[in-house]
Amino acid sequence: MASTRRDLQSHPPLLLWGIYVREQNPPPDAQPIEWLLLTTEEVETAPQAAALVDCYSRRWRIEEWHRILKSGCQVEEHQHQTGERLKRAIALDVVLAWRIQLLVLLGRPVPELPCEIFFDNWEVKVLEAVQPQKRPDTRGQGGQGKRPLLLGEAVTQVAQMGGYLARGSDPPPGAECLWKGMSRLSGMAEGYRLADTRAASP
Repeated sequence: MASTRRDLQSHPPLLLWGIYVREQNPPPDAQPIEWLLLTTEEVETAPQAAALVDCYSRRWRIEEWHRILKSGCQVEEHQHQTGERLKRAIALDVVLAWRIQLLVLLGRPVPELPCEIFFDNWEVKVLEAVQPQKRPDTRGQGGQGKRPLLLGEAVTQVAQMGGYLARGSDPPPGAECLWKGMSRLSGMAEGYRLADTRAASP
Protein backbone atom coordinates (compact mmCIF):
# COMPACT_ATOMS: atom_id res chain seq x y z
CA MET A 1 0.00 0.00 0.00
CA ALA A 2 2.84 2.38 0.89
CA SER A 3 4.43 1.74 -2.50
CA THR A 4 1.15 2.53 -4.23
CA ARG A 5 0.88 5.83 -2.35
CA ARG A 6 4.40 6.81 -3.33
CA ASP A 7 3.65 6.01 -6.96
CA LEU A 8 0.56 8.20 -6.86
CA GLN A 9 2.43 11.04 -5.23
CA SER A 10 5.04 10.97 -8.00
CA HIS A 11 2.41 11.84 -10.64
CA PRO A 12 1.55 15.48 -11.39
CA PRO A 13 -1.90 16.75 -10.36
CA LEU A 14 -4.74 15.78 -12.69
CA LEU A 15 -7.02 18.57 -13.88
CA LEU A 16 -10.69 17.59 -14.02
CA TRP A 17 -13.89 19.30 -15.08
CA GLY A 18 -17.25 18.52 -13.52
CA ILE A 19 -20.60 18.37 -15.31
CA TYR A 20 -23.80 18.25 -13.28
CA VAL A 21 -26.86 16.90 -15.13
CA ARG A 22 -30.40 16.57 -13.79
CA GLU A 23 -33.47 15.42 -15.69
CA GLN A 24 -36.09 18.16 -15.73
CA ASN A 25 -39.19 16.20 -16.73
CA PRO A 26 -38.91 12.56 -15.63
CA PRO A 27 -41.71 10.08 -16.40
CA PRO A 28 -44.50 9.83 -13.78
CA ASP A 29 -43.52 7.92 -10.64
CA ALA A 30 -39.83 7.92 -11.67
CA GLN A 31 -36.88 9.53 -9.98
CA PRO A 32 -35.13 12.10 -12.18
CA ILE A 33 -31.77 11.07 -13.57
CA GLU A 34 -28.99 12.91 -11.78
CA TRP A 35 -25.37 12.68 -12.84
CA LEU A 36 -22.15 14.27 -11.70
CA LEU A 37 -19.64 13.54 -14.42
CA LEU A 38 -15.91 14.09 -14.01
CA THR A 39 -13.86 14.43 -17.18
CA THR A 40 -10.38 15.33 -18.32
CA GLU A 41 -11.94 17.02 -21.38
CA GLU A 42 -12.05 20.78 -21.11
CA VAL A 43 -15.58 22.08 -20.48
CA GLU A 44 -16.16 25.82 -20.56
CA THR A 45 -19.42 26.16 -22.51
CA ALA A 46 -22.88 24.60 -22.44
CA PRO A 47 -22.46 23.03 -25.92
CA GLN A 48 -19.23 21.37 -24.78
CA ALA A 49 -21.00 19.98 -21.72
CA ALA A 50 -23.94 18.76 -23.83
CA ALA A 51 -21.60 16.98 -26.23
CA LEU A 52 -19.86 15.13 -23.39
CA VAL A 53 -23.18 14.16 -21.80
CA ASP A 54 -24.26 12.77 -25.17
CA CYS A 55 -21.08 10.68 -25.31
CA TYR A 56 -21.61 9.41 -21.78
CA SER A 57 -25.22 8.44 -22.53
CA ARG A 58 -23.85 5.88 -25.00
CA ARG A 59 -22.00 4.12 -22.20
CA TRP A 60 -24.77 1.57 -21.67
CA ARG A 61 -24.49 0.23 -25.20
CA ILE A 62 -20.73 -0.13 -24.71
CA GLU A 63 -21.23 -1.81 -21.34
CA GLU A 64 -23.71 -4.25 -22.91
CA TRP A 65 -21.23 -5.05 -25.68
CA HIS A 66 -18.53 -5.80 -23.10
CA ARG A 67 -20.98 -7.99 -21.17
CA ILE A 68 -21.75 -9.98 -24.31
CA LEU A 69 -18.04 -10.27 -25.06
CA LYS A 70 -17.32 -11.67 -21.57
CA SER A 71 -20.42 -13.64 -20.59
CA GLY A 72 -21.66 -14.56 -24.06
CA CYS A 73 -18.48 -15.10 -26.04
CA GLN A 74 -16.56 -16.22 -22.92
CA VAL A 75 -13.57 -14.19 -24.10
CA GLU A 76 -11.80 -14.60 -20.75
CA GLU A 77 -11.90 -18.40 -21.03
CA HIS A 78 -9.56 -18.75 -24.00
CA GLN A 79 -6.63 -21.10 -23.39
CA HIS A 80 -4.36 -20.24 -26.31
CA GLN A 81 -0.64 -20.84 -25.91
CA THR A 82 0.59 -17.68 -27.61
CA GLY A 83 -0.41 -14.04 -27.47
CA GLU A 84 -0.75 -13.90 -31.26
CA ARG A 85 -3.33 -16.72 -31.28
CA LEU A 86 -5.17 -15.06 -28.42
CA LYS A 87 -5.36 -11.76 -30.33
CA ARG A 88 -6.81 -13.51 -33.37
CA ALA A 89 -9.42 -15.29 -31.24
CA ILE A 90 -10.39 -12.07 -29.48
CA ALA A 91 -10.67 -10.26 -32.83
CA LEU A 92 -13.24 -12.84 -33.94
CA ASP A 93 -15.08 -12.57 -30.62
CA VAL A 94 -15.23 -8.78 -30.90
CA VAL A 95 -17.05 -9.02 -34.24
CA LEU A 96 -19.31 -11.81 -32.97
CA ALA A 97 -20.23 -9.79 -29.87
CA TRP A 98 -21.16 -6.85 -32.10
CA ARG A 99 -23.34 -9.12 -34.26
CA ILE A 100 -25.08 -10.57 -31.21
CA GLN A 101 -25.73 -7.12 -29.77
CA LEU A 102 -27.15 -5.94 -33.10
CA LEU A 103 -29.27 -9.08 -33.28
CA VAL A 104 -30.81 -8.29 -29.88
CA LEU A 105 -31.31 -4.61 -30.70
CA LEU A 106 -33.04 -5.31 -34.01
CA GLY A 107 -34.89 -8.51 -33.14
CA ARG A 108 -36.93 -7.10 -30.27
CA PRO A 109 -38.28 -3.78 -31.63
CA VAL A 110 -38.58 -4.75 -35.33
CA PRO A 111 -39.11 -8.54 -35.50
CA GLU A 112 -41.13 -8.15 -38.71
CA LEU A 113 -38.08 -7.17 -40.78
CA PRO A 114 -36.78 -9.75 -43.28
CA CYS A 115 -33.99 -11.80 -41.77
CA GLU A 116 -31.76 -11.13 -44.82
CA ILE A 117 -30.86 -7.72 -43.38
CA PHE A 118 -28.74 -9.50 -40.79
CA PHE A 119 -28.01 -13.06 -41.93
CA ASP A 120 -26.12 -14.01 -45.07
CA ASN A 121 -27.55 -16.26 -47.78
CA TRP A 122 -26.16 -19.51 -46.37
CA GLU A 123 -27.28 -18.74 -42.84
CA VAL A 124 -30.79 -18.07 -44.15
CA LYS A 125 -30.79 -21.40 -45.99
CA VAL A 126 -29.93 -23.20 -42.76
CA LEU A 127 -32.56 -21.36 -40.73
CA GLU A 128 -35.24 -22.03 -43.32
CA ALA A 129 -34.33 -25.72 -43.38
CA VAL A 130 -34.28 -26.13 -39.60
CA GLN A 131 -37.92 -25.25 -38.95
CA PRO A 132 -39.73 -24.85 -42.29
CA GLN A 133 -43.11 -25.76 -40.75
CA LYS A 134 -43.06 -22.60 -38.63
CA ARG A 135 -43.86 -20.37 -41.60
CA PRO A 136 -47.29 -20.45 -43.26
CA ASP A 137 -47.60 -21.64 -46.85
CA THR A 138 -48.71 -18.75 -49.09
CA ARG A 139 -49.51 -20.80 -52.20
CA GLY A 140 -53.19 -20.83 -51.30
CA GLN A 141 -53.18 -17.01 -51.31
CA GLY A 142 -51.49 -16.70 -54.69
CA GLY A 143 -47.98 -16.89 -53.26
CA GLN A 144 -45.06 -19.05 -54.28
CA GLY A 145 -44.74 -21.19 -51.16
CA LYS A 146 -43.44 -20.56 -47.67
CA ARG A 147 -43.24 -16.88 -46.84
CA PRO A 148 -39.76 -15.45 -46.16
CA LEU A 149 -38.34 -15.89 -42.69
CA LEU A 150 -38.72 -12.83 -40.45
CA LEU A 151 -35.98 -11.44 -38.25
CA GLY A 152 -37.81 -12.16 -34.98
CA GLU A 153 -38.33 -15.78 -36.01
CA ALA A 154 -34.68 -16.12 -36.99
CA VAL A 155 -33.53 -14.71 -33.64
CA THR A 156 -35.63 -17.29 -31.80
CA GLN A 157 -34.30 -20.12 -33.97
CA VAL A 158 -30.69 -19.08 -33.40
CA ALA A 159 -31.33 -18.86 -29.66
CA GLN A 160 -32.89 -22.33 -29.68
CA MET A 161 -29.73 -23.66 -31.32
CA GLY A 162 -27.95 -22.30 -28.25
CA GLY A 163 -30.29 -23.89 -25.71
CA TYR A 164 -33.12 -21.36 -25.47
CA LEU A 165 -36.43 -23.12 -24.75
CA ALA A 166 -38.72 -20.45 -26.26
CA ARG A 167 -41.58 -21.14 -23.86
CA GLY A 168 -44.37 -18.62 -23.64
CA SER A 169 -43.29 -17.49 -20.18
CA ASP A 170 -39.58 -17.20 -21.04
CA PRO A 171 -37.95 -13.75 -21.32
CA PRO A 172 -36.34 -12.78 -24.64
CA PRO A 173 -33.18 -14.78 -25.43
CA GLY A 174 -29.98 -13.51 -23.87
CA ALA A 175 -26.43 -13.11 -25.06
CA GLU A 176 -25.12 -16.53 -24.01
CA CYS A 177 -27.65 -18.64 -25.90
CA LEU A 178 -27.41 -16.36 -28.94
CA TRP A 179 -23.62 -16.67 -28.91
CA LYS A 180 -23.84 -20.46 -28.76
CA GLY A 181 -26.51 -20.47 -31.45
CA MET A 182 -24.53 -18.18 -33.75
CA SER A 183 -21.45 -20.39 -33.35
CA ARG A 184 -23.47 -23.43 -34.33
CA LEU A 185 -25.22 -21.63 -37.18
CA SER A 186 -21.89 -20.48 -38.59
CA GLY A 187 -20.61 -24.06 -38.77
CA MET A 188 -23.83 -25.34 -40.34
CA ALA A 189 -23.83 -22.55 -42.93
CA GLU A 190 -20.25 -23.36 -43.89
CA GLY A 191 -21.27 -27.01 -44.32
CA TYR A 192 -24.12 -25.97 -46.60
CA ARG A 193 -21.79 -23.82 -48.66
CA LEU A 194 -19.19 -26.59 -49.07
CA ALA A 195 -21.86 -29.14 -49.98
CA ASP A 196 -23.27 -26.82 -52.64
CA THR A 197 -19.80 -26.11 -54.03
CA ARG A 198 -18.99 -29.81 -54.34
CA ALA A 199 -22.37 -30.57 -55.92
CA ALA A 200 -21.81 -27.85 -58.51
CA SER A 201 -18.29 -28.98 -59.41
CA PRO A 202 -17.93 -31.37 -62.39
